[in-house]
Amino acid sequence: MSYTHYWRMPKTEGSRHFGELAEACRQILGRAGAEGIALAGPLGIEKEPVVTDTRIAFNGSETLGGDFEPFELRPGQGSAFCRTDHRPYDTVVTACLVAALDIIPGFTVESDGTFRDWKPGIHLYLRAVADRRPLETVFLERHVADQVGDDQPYEAWESEVIRALLEALNL
Repeated sequence: MSYTHYWRMPKTEGSRHFGELAEACRQILGRAGAEGIALAGPLGIEKEPVVTDTRIAFNGSETLGGDFEPFELRPGQGSAFCRTDHRPYDTVVTACLVAALDIIPGFTVESDGTFRDWKPGIHLYLRAVADRRPLETVFLERHVADQVGDDQPYEAWESEVIRALLEALNL
């Protein structure tokens, strides 16, 4: 079995907040392209990913051998999954799933990966759309780790919170 991410989009909240999620994903996709991650439409051969107020869908670029399985989010989608096989577009998939976790109440994820596998996606999301204070970033990272599995010891999180608090207080 291939490396896979699983999620559940709540019907009501997913529909209510999907426009905001679509805007965040537009920014993520733009940033990913600027950083050299080759993306395409859902089948891997179309020129552009699809981002509307009712659908977010993309894949890696087939021409560069980066495609695998289409990633798709829809409002009220319910349960879904995407196998990425650790291809480069996995960073964009996890960034969009982090955006959904951050924006849509009740959105949940599971993954064959761990927090360490998701860090590039978290950071892509933060570079693309998030204007966060350090402590908010730590709490977002902790939320993702709670969802997908944490491979960091508790002491590492405690140190991150303390560092972020000191930074917030300019100490």
